[in-house]
Amino acid sequence: MRSAHLTAAFQQSLACKKHKPAPFDRQIEEIFITELQKSTFVLCSQIEALAYPTAEAPEEVREEGTFVGNDELAGKGMERAHRKERVKQAGRRVVVFGKDYECKSPNGKTLDPSFAHGDWGVGRV
Repeated sequence: MRSAHLTAAFQQSLACKKHKPAPFDRQIEEIFITELQKSTFVLCSQIEALAYPTAEAPEEVREEGTFVGNDELAGKGMERAHRKERVKQAGRRVVVFGKDYECKSPNGKTLDPSFAHGDWGVGRV
């Protein structure tokens, strides 16, 4: 009988096999590698800003007296969460498939890429 940890890892790997990276995901990986040639460490939030330069944070007030509805704010929040996750997935692939990179916290601590959360980054070994 498999342990819960092994079952979760197996299910995650099946999900990864089903969802192949799109061409844009490969471009995000290239942004990581390009930025790592300039610096020894880059945060996922920095890569997100480069990959999605025109993305705006949702605002509660568009014009004076005109409020954005909750549904619209929730939709923009989901879009941002999707962007962040695509960048983090690309960062994980760079770490896992590249020998010269590792997943790190903002303070420089090495992390396991499958368990990294928050605003982590990729650094050169």
